[in-house]
Amino acid sequence: MEISELKKKAFTYLENAKNSYNIGDLDNAVLNIFNFFQSYLNYKLKQLNIIYPQTTVIRLVIRRIGKVLNIENEIEKFIEENISTITLIEDIPIRLSFLRRKYSIEEIDKMIKFAEKLVEKFEQYST
Repeated sequence: MEISELKKKAFTYLENAKNSYNIGDLDNAVLNIFNFFQSYLNYKLKQLNIIYPQTTVIRLVIRRIGKVLNIENEIEKFIEENISTITLIEDIPIRLSFLRRKYSIEEIDKMIKFAEKLVEKFEQYST
């Protein structure tokens, strides 16, 4: 898949997450948030020519991208400030598949806001 297609796909997932959230379809919002992170981080990896194994532990991928962008300290602080939200996102596959615990409106709101902050953070350092 082309890099531009990955980026478009990622932002479509984010828009779908917001739309689902706004109409109260929280399960769909969560799935779209997860798909956004998978697509967006994959896009950034390809854009920066980084080879990295696929993982649901997004903090590792965020750190790797930060290292390549030479903003490791800033990214580490960003991760620390958002660790509870990052953990929510990393737990999506487990919670939806095995635990069947629903996410709250507040949790989903935090995940959407984090997605927007992450994009802002990385896009200011785009190559």
